[in-house]
Amino acid sequence: MLWVHSGPGDLSFITWSADGDGSDGEGGVRRAYEEIGERLDAANLVILSERVFGDVSTAASVVENRAAALGENTDNAIIPPTHIEGAPCVGNGVAGIHVIAARPSTIDSVETIDWGGAPCGRRIVGDDASYLALSDLARLLPAEMRTRPSDETREALL
Repeated sequence: MLWVHSGPGDLSFITWSADGDGSDGEGGVRRAYEEIGERLDAANLVILSERVFGDVSTAASVVENRAAALGENTDNAIIPPTHIEGAPCVGNGVAGIHVIAARPSTIDSVETIDWGGAPCGRRIVGDDASYLALSDLARLLPAEMRTRPSDETREALL
């Protein structure tokens, strides 16, 4: 099932939920991304943030189906989704997909943020505001730096 909520302003929220038995990351997810892509294209929206909820074992299949539906080098496919581990309430596979998208004011108002050559975020200037979303920066950090912010926070709180 797909829900689309437009607003406020340039933002739109798109949520897909698997049927009661979940999705294996194949047919259901592919159809979901095809429909999400159609909605994005019809409303001239670009993905700011995207989360896939489900078994981590389906991540590779989800990425393949996403690329097949959205294309591999389009504005909506460049930033990888964040996978959130967790099985559907019933069944297995993918429980859902949540997309936050924005409508750019012009074609030139979409900027991909990268670090070390890896895409990690998006800046979109819309008619109502400028939006910045960063995605999964931890994957780009050296291992010794990944725990530093939480260690510093813990020390500050203790």
